[in-house]
Amino acid sequence: GCFGTPTAGVTCGGRPLENWTEEFNGSSWTAVNDMTQIRAQLGTAGTLTAGLAFGGVSSTGGAVTTLTEEYNGATWTAGGAESPVGFAAMSAGGTQTAALGAGGYNPGTPHASSSREYNGASWTAGGTMNQGRRDFAAGVMGTQTAGLAVGGRYGGSTTNIAEEYNGLTWTAVTAIPGSPGNRGSEGTGIQATAKVISTQSTSGDFTTVTGASFDYDGSAWTASAALGTTRYFGGGIGQNTDALCVAGYAPANSTHVEEFAVAYIGA
Repeated sequence: GCFGTPTAGVTCGGRPLENWTEEFNGSSWTAVNDMTQIRAQLGTAGTLTAGLAFGGVSSTGGAVTTLTEEYNGATWTAGGAESPVGFAAMSAGGTQTAALGAGGYNPGTPHASSSREYNGASWTAGGTMNQGRRDFAAGVMGTQTAGLAVGGRYGGSTTNIAEEYNGLTWTAVTAIPGSPGNRGSEGTGIQATAKVISTQSTSGDFTTVTGASFDYDGSAWTASAALGTTRYFGGGIGQNTDALCVAGYAPANSTHVEEFAVAYIGA
């Protein structure tokens, strides 16, 4: 999972099951204090000095944790647990005191349509998505009251559906290009300036990874620059004018980090 900004970012957890945490200052990575819980496919939100990690797969047997951890820029401490169950491979975003998790799965729910809101102390139910799914092409890019969830998988199919959240309800908006769908990519930004990086698995089985990226302006999608190293299931930090794509699979674990920035042309 990733959160923060391209010059003050954090990555944590991942596969194989890890609890490590690293901070990025715009040029280099530094290992810092680990999370309490090893986990992968977790949800994250917040900033380098006020971050959040929640849910995720926490054992090789596929158990999904309910644990929420808060990060203060130095150490992790336990927050309010998800109840009654946790989720993994969800769409997630927001801040440490106003986070949102949507969709995902757990052993009893293979493709959840629920969303969950965190207020800095406890989780409550949010609005129901129009399509239950997991392994999103991009997570909740934005905030608890202005979120965007893109693509994903349900059953044996992938989808290119995009939905916006206003804090109460989910509404279908313009689908991301790609057929029959996209999942397991990287996403970042806010609802009206989002970027989905490395759209892939149009075949539904991770055999097709394009490396393409698309920008969303609140109503339409536009093709953007492709990744230099094609991969999937990486982490996204930033927005569509200044973004990082962190690690991922290519097809083995990758340590690649790439930055996207819009060039300034002076008058």
